[in-house]
Amino acid sequence: MQRKHASSHSWAIWLCGWLTALWLVGCSRTSNQNPVCNEGGVCRDTDCDTICDVDEADEKRRDTDKDGMPDFLDSDSDGDGIPDREEAGDEDLLTAPFDRDQNGIQDYLDKNYPLHPRRRPDAGMDAAIAAMDPNVADAAVSSDAGSVSPVSCAPALTRDGCAADESGDAACDGIDNDCDGVVDDDNFCDCTRGAARSCFNGPTVSRNVGACRDGVQRCVGEEFSHWGPCEAPVGPSRELCDGLDNDCNGCSDELPGCMARLSCPGTDDPRVPDAMPFVPYTLDARRFYTGRDALGFHFQIRGTPCDRLFRALDPQARENSGKQSFVLLDPDAAQTQVLFTLSGSYAVTLIIDTPAGPMRCDFMVRVRAPGVRVELCWDKTGPSAQAHGDAVDLDLHLGKAGQTSTFLSAQDCYWKTCRGVSSPWSYPRNVNLETCTGPAAQNYTAYTQLGYCPNPRLDADNRLDSRSRSVYVTENINLDVPLPGDRFRIAVHYQANIASDALDVDAGSPPVIETRVLVNVYCEGDLLGSFGGDPEQSADPDALRLQQPGDLWRVADVVVGNDSCSLAPLHDPARPGSYWVGRDSSYGEP
Repeated sequence: MQRKHASSHSWAIWLCGWLTALWLVGCSRTSNQNPVCNEGGVCRDTDCDTICDVDEADEKRRDTDKDGMPDFLDSDSDGDGIPDREEAGDEDLLTAPFDRDQNGIQDYLDKNYPLHPRRRPDAGMDAAIAAMDPNVADAAVSSDAGSVSPVSCAPALTRDGCAADESGDAACDGIDNDCDGVVDDDNFCDCTRGAARSCFNGPTVSRNVGACRDGVQRCVGEEFSHWGPCEAPVGPSRELCDGLDNDCNGCSDELPGCMARLSCPGTDDPRVPDAMPFVPYTLDARRFYTGRDALGFHFQIRGTPCDRLFRALDPQARENSGKQSFVLLDPDAAQTQVLFTLSGSYAVTLIIDTPAGPMRCDFMVRVRAPGVRVELCWDKTGPSAQAHGDAVDLDLHLGKAGQTSTFLSAQDCYWKTCRGVSSPWSYPRNVNLETCTGPAAQNYTAYTQLGYCPNPRLDADNRLDSRSRSVYVTENINLDVPLPGDRFRIAVHYQANIASDALDVDAGSPPVIETRVLVNVYCEGDLLGSFGGDPEQSADPDALRLQQPGDLWRVADVVVGNDSCSLAPLHDPARPGSYWVGRDSSYGEP
């Protein structure tokens, strides 16, 4: 992190930044050199706290803790008992002091900074400082790998703040309080089935520090709903020479001889912008690896629950044929493209083969769409199901409270009313094609000819015809600009299967071919809820099965607010808590 101020030495900081990028040297946080102290070579540091006097506002004689001693002469500027030298984060005078909680106040000036490795987070903001032996801190950092240069960063945070168990007031909070790698593992935590929340499987002091980031936890179960596993969190790991703070202790690459050839993307990294469904997305290894000695590159992507559903429940599906949510064009190219068809967070792994051995980056790509977006997938689709004669055609429906009296009607958004140019409810058209859909959407050609996207619309529809027999298809409905106060109802209709399609309509009851279904609901790109069977989120993926043509599952209601949305799961009125699956097409009671 480079310092930005109008001081006389700002040119040095600018130059250092460029040298770091171009020559991969300088500005190291792990320098073995003693700090410049009251010499004026890099800057003047009168109190020897590794912070330049000019940054401590020496000319204005700022006194943060009001103890009569200006900050540039005060070894503890905020008076919190932790020396400025320790809170600064490193010994490099050309890097800005740390602001680990990202509240705009640097740690050495933030008296209530709660994330300091020596502060007990469970004891409150103003709690006493926990005792720590410096030798213990050194050992914690040294556990990364090999020998480490003298500690110039904050000690590793890996075990700080861990409780003995998950019981007590902190239970059922989406946090791995006992630091065993599992969130809320000792508790059967109640929740509203289908709901989603953020979760983290590391110490609270590491949350959103460095490379650490939250995952998503979904409420699963049928009769007894509870929070399932924490999906795709990033907790502290062994420090690597990759430009990231892997152990989430506020420092990067605190290993000897680290050269910044590999700089892995962190949270909200501009090198990894958000993607959109149906819009080709570029992955470029050269954004992260600047060395010229690479022998090869390889990208891997972990898909969505839809991919897991298909591979887990269809025995004919293989790893390379069961991807519904993305297509990776060339995994072994330094620059390649991905086509995402579903929303969510995708875990991407980049492996670089070098003469010194493999190097690795793990990061997330978020796929987001505006407004309200509903996505549907199920297991009985694609060529395997087609070949075995058990392919099923399901249809996604979105009704609007006050306007949709029945599903399968003109006021219901589904394949007959929301494809191509048609759309119910008279919402304003989305004239910005770049924000509403991409060239891979089924109806994109029609949209480009019109110059706008209908609102709402069906971007993709699964059909039992030649166009869908060679691919794995999902369905989605997107309403780009819903209005505050609007309420919508999501439904899934079992339209047909191969056997029923081949039968005469008067031949009798349609045959039973069961299918497992998953529905995900997003608002402005954020997951609101997940309903149905996901083998990684539910111990019982068979909790919901649609059996034959005519089955209609009323899933949930979405209510649009001013800044967010809320989600209310629907239950069978005759069986409270169960999925609402019936044979009629009525909207149901509000």
